[in-house]
Amino acid sequence: MKTQEKGESVTEKIVSLGNFELLIMLALCDVRPNAYGVTIVRAAERRRRGSPVSLGAVYTTLERLEEKDLVRSWKSDSTPIRGGRKKRLFELTERGRQSLDHSLGAFEVSSLQLAPTGA
Repeated sequence: MKTQEKGESVTEKIVSLGNFELLIMLALCDVRPNAYGVTIVRAAERRRRGSPVSLGAVYTTLERLEEKDLVRSWKSDSTPIRGGRKKRLFELTERGRQSLDHSLGAFEVSSLQLAPTGA
């Protein structure tokens, strides 16, 4: 359940991301606007240099991100290629973009702090 401090907007609150959540959000960005389970898995595997990613783990993570209001999903129109089945498409919400930007910024700062000095 979302809670909010007096005067604070829920969408303004930045959410910390775990490593796999970060991977899935970046993979989602890689394949937008065609971001659905299989395309997100393939993009995540590319980012992991071929290391396998479970479709089940991706959907579990996407559902958790949706509960946190970091992504949203909807059903596409049905297509004959998929036997009339609809795809569940995903995109980042504004809160998701802010959290992703924050996490990437924190990663860059950590990387800079680990860089050798005076080489």
